[in-house]
Amino acid sequence: MKADGLSFWKFHGTGNDFVLLDNRQGNLKPTTEQVEMLCRFHTGIGADGLIMLERDEQGYRMKYYNSDGAISSFCGNGSRCFMAFARLLDVVQPEQDFEYLAADGVHQSRLIQEQQHRFLVETRMQMPAKPEPHAMGSILQTGSPHLIVPSSGTDFESLDFHERAAAIRYSDPFKAEGINVNWLRYDEQGLWLRTYERGVERETLSCGTAAVAAAFWFKHQFPEQASNCIPIQTAGGTLTVIWDSEGQIWLRGPVEFTFQGTWQGFEL
Repeated sequence: MKADGLSFWKFHGTGNDFVLLDNRQGNLKPTTEQVEMLCRFHTGIGADGLIMLERDEQGYRMKYYNSDGAISSFCGNGSRCFMAFARLLDVVQPEQDFEYLAADGVHQSRLIQEQQHRFLVETRMQMPAKPEPHAMGSILQTGSPHLIVPSSGTDFESLDFHERAAAIRYSDPFKAEGINVNWLRYDEQGLWLRTYERGVERETLSCGTAAVAAAFWFKHQFPEQASNCIPIQTAGGTLTVIWDSEGQIWLRGPVEFTFQGTWQGFEL
């Protein structure tokens, strides 16, 4: 960090946007209030979350905060932006796989394509457990907890999605820890997903761990229909969930570096 302000980078993965900070020196120690201020729209930089790239004798670490300022669980789209950020800083070269520690354990990301400030990145995800039945659908843990609610076309497009999803997220079973609430529509044309994210407390344009949860749920429910490469359509673009030859799950999608700046007078 420079004495005259805070240097930051802004990335998004299919519309899921993040503030990225280089904390390899270990001198950045943001408070909850400072993270919330940085992520705040209109008066801050504006983002769904904040990610710090850190390093110690054990290797690299991805530290993720939700936009409410709280340290959170793993973020799939954030991990892909994290990989692109590491590439931008020359921490990793194009042909290298990048291994790092996140909230839910060790992950691996790789760069599939790079063109100027646009990247195609995939991240190896943790293998989910079998979906847990719920009155409205199924609960899955994909680095973050998700409730998958199968939805029809009319229900999927409903304008009261925010209110209905928030009511579930703040219901007694989930109020303390929170849960990400997802409407999933599927037919012969494909899979579409809407996600209300805890910690952001609103619908985001896409969510990587939600896409993995949706694909895993679909593959579990319809094994004869599901392939090992499942595209998920979100408001921000297409994410693809891939099962490789060893049965590992990868999340693939585009990432864009949008801008870099310095917040004058802001110090962590």
